Amino acid sequence: MTFVYDNLGRLVSITYFDGKTVTFAYDTCGNRTSVVST
Repeated sequence: MTFVYDNLGRLVSITYFDGKTVTFAYDTCGNRTSVVST
């Protein structure tokens, strides 16, 4: 698996070995606002 973090240390995506990706979005206060799985 691959984990990607932004400059503030927040997890922004996970890519699994089978190619599926989960992407996270945050608001200006750092609260997670969405999780998208593809």
